[in-house]
Amino acid sequence: SSEDAQLDGRTSTTSLSGPVFSYSETNPELEKYQDAWKFVTSNESFIMKYRNFNTNPTGENTTMCVSATMIEMNETTHYVLHNITYLNTTSNMTIPFNKTYYVVSSDGYTTKNVLNGTVARTNESELYPFAFADKNCAVIRNDNCSNESFKACELWVYESAVDKDLSCCDFVFDLLCSRGYKQITYDSKRCNHKGTDLNADATASTTSADSSTQ
Repeated sequence: SSEDAQLDGRTSTTSLSGPVFSYSETNPELEKYQDAWKFVTSNESFIMKYRNFNTNPTGENTTMCVSATMIEMNETTHYVLHNITYLNTTSNMTIPFNKTYYVVSSDGYTTKNVLNGTVARTNESELYPFAFADKNCAVIRNDNCSNESFKACELWVYESAVDKDLSCCDFVFDLLCSRGYKQITYDSKRCNHKGTDLNADATASTTSADSSTQ
């Protein structure tokens, strides 16, 4: 039920408001630090550095070099389309797919702080509230992968800042997200993958990156 969802720290929705979250940082007074629209509509690509969950059922780290680049956006409807690529380390192929979002305000907010994402050619939809974002990076919750005892998060960084000190985002991640495991999804040498094959026919429905933000 929606009541149960709120109690376990996740979300519910009503017809009269945006999604309702009960995470510790869910507070309209903090919304200036949680601007999802500003972050995802940058002309600069952004990269997932790490997350605290693994979508591979065997537990292997087969997803690396996840990158998102904006293709188009609509300022009126707050729609944005990204092209996502990731390196499948088993096949050494870079897999592309598109993902769309409507960026919405959670209950009580005026800032657009939540990604409502839909994978191209599927009906799957996920909610991603921003816990924190600055000029370099963002800590994004994966609400669909979270429950009462586990808070799933991802850390994304602009390409130009990927080698910078990200102490603010690192701190927020460790403070707010479940600790104990980090799947590292970026390596500076491996992710300069100019020589890898590009599988242009791949779709998101077959990728292990489906449950990530991008």
